[in-house]
Amino acid sequence: SLWSVVASRRFTAILILLFCIHTTWQLLRVWLPMFLQRGRGYSESDALLFNSFYFVATDIGCIAAGAVSLWLARHGLTPHAAKCRVYLACSLLTALTVLVAVLPKGWPLLATLLVVGAGALGVYPCYYSFVQELSSQHIGKITGLLATLVWAISSPVHKYFGRHVDQTQSFDLGIAVVGLTPLLGYLALR
Repeated sequence: SLWSVVASRRFTAILILLFCIHTTWQLLRVWLPMFLQRGRGYSESDALLFNSFYFVATDIGCIAAGAVSLWLARHGLTPHAAKCRVYLACSLLTALTVLVAVLPKGWPLLATLLVVGAGALGVYPCYYSFVQELSSQHIGKITGLLATLVWAISSPVHKYFGRHVDQTQSFDLGIAVVGLTPLLGYLALR
């Protein structure tokens, strides 16, 4: 039944995983232009132009994650193991925010942000396929429930992130930490 799935440890693990990837994706997506402007001195037009490239990189990461998962599954790994490896690889890419936090304005910063973006959206195909492993009958209900719960839980994070930026006048620590959260999702998955 739907309720037995919701009460399972696997559902809880996927909820934690989704919270971690959703928080990373949403914080980077929303705060990136301001980070580039206030945190690194880019003009508004340059930050918004870069934002376009960032979203292209996220699309590439998403497509590549699905393709690599499929390739790994066709070359000896179980589908679950393939998705876990791709998820971990994408999580390691998002962890490059630790470098973003210390890089000055320039092409190394922008290139690293593109890689981080690819990882930040690359984890999503893995998440959606993990949900399919929970139940073949209730995928839509489970996905909707997970999304609702995660939005309710993660929305306040923006307020705390903004408060931290206001208090410290720096995005660096927040940016560094937010990229590490998908690795916590991986731990929950394991």
